[in-house]
Amino acid sequence: MKKYLYSLFVAFLFFNFSFSQFYVGGNIGYGIGSTPRVNGQEVKVNGDAISTSNIYGSYGEGFNGALKFGYFFDEHLGVELNIGYLNGADQTKADVVIGIDGYPINNNIAATTEATAYTRLFRSTLSLIYRTEIGFYGKFGFYIPLGGNTYVEANDFRIFMSKLPGVEGEVPLEATTSYKQEIHGSPTIGFEGAVGYTYALSGNWNLFAEFEYLGLSIKTKDADYTRYDQTIAFHQINGGAVVAVTTIDDLGKGKHTKYVDTVKSTDNYPGNPGFNKTQEVIDFKQSGPYDSFGINFGITYTFNDSE
Repeated sequence: MKKYLYSLFVAFLFFNFSFSQFYVGGNIGYGIGSTPRVNGQEVKVNGDAISTSNIYGSYGEGFNGALKFGYFFDEHLGVELNIGYLNGADQTKADVVIGIDGYPINNNIAATTEATAYTRLFRSTLSLIYRTEIGFYGKFGFYIPLGGNTYVEANDFRIFMSKLPGVEGEVPLEATTSYKQEIHGSPTIGFEGAVGYTYALSGNWNLFAEFEYLGLSIKTKDADYTRYDQTIAFHQINGGAVVAVTTIDDLGKGKHTKYVDTVKSTDNYPGNPGFNKTQEVIDFKQSGPYDSFGINFGITYTFNDSE
């Protein structure tokens, strides 16, 4: 019995060795958001009311490129490793216009805010692949982020009423804020699936095209401001004199935000009456969508057993 099992094992190895193939290649492609989720808000004046609408999007949208390395155990079944880079498209995070001719209409506040976000992501997929005799193939496996960040860039202008020392009553002030924030994600794993077609060229070269789905959600870990400039001045009707200027150096530890699942009343979180923007900020974790449907085109070179 042992000799019989041993013979089967040797035959299996020989069969796989005799049909094994290693290949390398590369591809470029573009993905669009497959399951867009709420990613920001639009706030606009609608008649006498202020209308707030959700903005949907996915950070998985954008151009990508990858190198691939594959190995077929036999004529049909193999494994494939892709290592690539995603240059994410801009996603709107905030689009706010409140106020008429620059004058407050809502709780003494007028505001104009534009904020966009985008990702720069090194990523990989590790998949099982099955090919047919007529060139079609399918694969599924893991989608693994390797490194990179998501960036938010914003410009905010608002008018608000405030009291100043030595000034009687409330006066209108203008706050102009511009910043860039780098957001870091927690380690995670997603899902990859694809179907494609391979066309044999001369020699060992092959062209391929594939339709791919990538499913991934990344939770925020922490974030840092890489640029921050804020100027507060009297509104133009009062002469426009500058009241205060805040730069990234003035923020100190406030440049850093830590995302958690539970926020305590003693934490330094936005909205806390005792909030100090020069201390580390505590905020709730968020989950960002990185799903996409995409199409890829590329070329591979197969090394035959005899090579």
